[in-house]
Amino acid sequence: MSDYLSNKNYVSRSGLMDLNRCPEYFYHRHLSGINEESSTKAMKFGSALHTYVLEPEQFRDRYVVLENKFDKRTKKGKEDYEKFVEEAGDRIVLDLYEYEDILSISNKIKAHDTACLLLGGAVCEKELYWVDEETGVKCKCKPDAINRTVVADLKTANDISLRGIRNSIFSYGYALQAAMIREGMRANNLGEMSSFWLIVAEKTAPFSIATYKLGEDFLEFGLAEFRRLLVIYKGCLEENIWPGPQTCEISFRNNKIELGA
Repeated sequence: MSDYLSNKNYVSRSGLMDLNRCPEYFYHRHLSGINEESSTKAMKFGSALHTYVLEPEQFRDRYVVLENKFDKRTKKGKEDYEKFVEEAGDRIVLDLYEYEDILSISNKIKAHDTACLLLGGAVCEKELYWVDEETGVKCKCKPDAINRTVVADLKTANDISLRGIRNSIFSYGYALQAAMIREGMRANNLGEMSSFWLIVAEKTAPFSIATYKLGEDFLEFGLAEFRRLLVIYKGCLEENIWPGPQTCEISFRNNKIELGA
């Protein structure tokens, strides 16, 4: 997993999303050599859930659950906690509440018919690398689950309603992700992706599960974004120029925000 994240020679969906935000921001995060990567509590939880559901055999090697409460206000409590962390080694520490939430979501997924069909027998967390034929840019992606030609991605969200997911599709680049996976499967001779599904778990009780299939229009939009961002990335890389935010006029027309020249 760490090799995939640390390989800066290949651009990922998250990298292209950073580029879309601002090339200068992409350069700072991915190419400047300044390592400011920090795992937020939400990121840690999402990664742990992915491992527990998709790679359960790896969970105990990567995570350890803090089942005892240490009173860090006392000297003994601090010493016991420090000893626990030291014994954990490279494993990430989860508190008992996080672990219980992961178990609850996992049980909800197991009880969800569509989610079970999507994940049952799937190849999970397969790393795909390829060189884009049109631009020569090196690309990578790691689909959560490939079940023959059907791809599923596990997400967590505060709002798993249709409205909430619609916003997330654009905010987090899910259509772009689907397009990259389709291109990656083609390049790696894994067949033609027939459909892309989101398995979305609610972050808090009752930990409801929703499944959404992205329509072909979303995939076409994602592909157009992929091609657009690859051209920008290639130009920045060749010229070694990573511009900051643009200066423009913002207008509000027909209930939509538009950017002027």
